[in-house]
Amino acid sequence: MLKKQLILLSLVSLFLACNNTLKINISGMKCQDLSEPVGIGEQQPMLSWKTESNERNDKQTAYQVIVADNKQDIDKNKGSVWDSGKIGSAKPYGVAYNGKALLSSCKYYWKVRVWGKHGKSGYSPAATFTTAILNENEWQAKWIGEGLSTDPDNKNGFYYQPVTIDANGDSLKYNANSLLLRKQVEFSKPVKSATINVCGLGLYELSINGKGVGDKILNPAKTNYTKMVLYDTYDVTGLLHEGKNAIGIMLGNGWFNPTPKWWNWRMQWHGEKRAMLQMQLIFEDGASQMLITDGSWKIAEGPVRHNCIYDGETYDATKEIENWDTPGFDDSSWKNAREILAPKGMLMAQEIPAIKKTEVLKPASIKPTKDGKILVDFGQNFTGWARIKLHGAAAGDSIVLRYAEQEKDGELDCSTNRDALMQNIYIAKGGEKKFMNPGLLITAFSLLKLAAWVISYLKMTLKGL
Repeated sequence: MLKKQLILLSLVSLFLACNNTLKINISGMKCQDLSEPVGIGEQQPMLSWKTESNERNDKQTAYQVIVADNKQDIDKNKGSVWDSGKIGSAKPYGVAYNGKALLSSCKYYWKVRVWGKHGKSGYSPAATFTTAILNENEWQAKWIGEGLSTDPDNKNGFYYQPVTIDANGDSLKYNANSLLLRKQVEFSKPVKSATINVCGLGLYELSINGKGVGDKILNPAKTNYTKMVLYDTYDVTGLLHEGKNAIGIMLGNGWFNPTPKWWNWRMQWHGEKRAMLQMQLIFEDGASQMLITDGSWKIAEGPVRHNCIYDGETYDATKEIENWDTPGFDDSSWKNAREILAPKGMLMAQEIPAIKKTEVLKPASIKPTKDGKILVDFGQNFTGWARIKLHGAAAGDSIVLRYAEQEKDGELDCSTNRDALMQNIYIAKGGEKKFMNPGLLITAFSLLKLAAWVISYLKMTLKGL
């Protein structure tokens, strides 16, 4: 009986031992505190990760990082550009890349394995980061725009007394309309990879072959443009193909080219709208090509006829140019862009999290006002805008949306808006079935006021973004 108990105990011990094999999991791999970032502007970016062990009180005692410039090498656990070797450290963060010099607009793959108190992990799954332009001398692209004016000669972009625009010589020449820029290019062979570095001031939206690139909005982030200007990097390989391709940029005013309005304490102005884009292409046969903005690009005014971060946006659908950012579009009537001076600030890769749409809100209530309009309450204060789906507005119909954070006596109370109009205007071209979806302003609101006929006549779908 005792012998059977000893055998049973031995089997139980063996079972427990097999199921308590040391296991260290690695997750949360980041570069510059970003997951799978595209647009790293550092030669020695910081790497980090998280570890989890199935053994109590275990911790990392060492690590090894490997980095490769191609997937084949990293799949073989080969660090072709950096192999740190075993480094004694309990820190899974703040690990600076220390391998071969990184190349601009290049995708890198990396893995890490760690040692614990009683063993080591296997290599983690591969993570990636893609570099931006790492040396300012590598920029070949030119800043382009209408070239109507020179930038104002002020140190920080602000005036502390009202300034009158002089059409005959003052540098404050303001064009409220959005600006469209396009370039058609043809590739005679398949594209293996394509990376774009781009900046548009004040705000930009990038498209390729009629499709939007990325999900960032109100981009790039606001900076002191006399000190620093941010640009973005995108992997656009999947949007390009052999044959004809078209690249489009829409520019809004943002904080760089704002309405020259006195806000009772200062007036902001940096310069006219402009853009710069550089695309690095590598083809399947190993050949490469650089596409840049220059005077060969074409420009035209867009359908956004007024846009101000605080006052709002006017979109005139009768001014839309169908398929302007697609291959084969006839741009012979468009003007050539002009090369203009760069903004004063230093170009830097935008490594901060971008502004993005995060949630869609439906109205909590819709009620009439005393003046026969409609007050829409979203039930909470948020930063965004209203999106309306139109179903049959007549040509020339004007839909006006006014925003505010509070109501008073059943009416929209705009007192907290201070000097900002906070409104969107949409001028219909007639018969469209589309979303009224402004994107060149920022509005903090919970309430929205509009004409009652819009609700009943357009049978609209209203959402807050």
